[in-house]
Amino acid sequence: MAKPLMFFGVNLDKVNWYLVLYFLFAILFLVGSTMQLFPMGPTRAVIYCVGALLVLIFYGYRWFGKGASESLGKWPPTINTCPDYLTYVPTLPGDDTQGCVDMLGVSTNGSFKRTLPSEIIEGGNLASTQINQVIPFTSEDVTPGDTNTIQTICNLCKRMGLTWEGVYDGDVCVGISKSKIAEQEGAPQQCV
Repeated sequence: MAKPLMFFGVNLDKVNWYLVLYFLFAILFLVGSTMQLFPMGPTRAVIYCVGALLVLIFYGYRWFGKGASESLGKWPPTINTCPDYLTYVPTLPGDDTQGCVDMLGVSTNGSFKRTLPSEIIEGGNLASTQINQVIPFTSEDVTPGDTNTIQTICNLCKRMGLTWEGVYDGDVCVGISKSKIAEQEGAPQQCV
């Protein structure tokens, strides 16, 4: 086993050289810019120097310190219950199933009809079989690896002129794209 390279008690094998280079650059930048400001007034230059030093230290540790290279995780962190801007209805009056309805009129092509609040309340006539007014899928149906269901959801969103963060962005079936990328890289399959 090779002996670690030590210099003044510092193990040079474990030094974050990017952080060292950043701090050298930061010192040169700080000294140079402060010298340019000093003729305009020493107080102004000192205030600038202290503020810039704090900002440079903050970003240096944020970019190059411990934990800077940690993965931020999947995006989006959660999948919305319904497509974007649609309203979740836990039980539709026609058949007591759950679904998503458009109470705002967000469909880009007009094929998904707007639902009035009176159609949802007890005694209303809305049912999950009315596919032009109810999306029968929720986030429970978006499961990693189930590309058939996700493709069905994407096709429905495309036909209705809707988007769904993390599932369908208006052009691409994002859930399946992420799944295929994971398969190609040999990573565990994570669809959304």
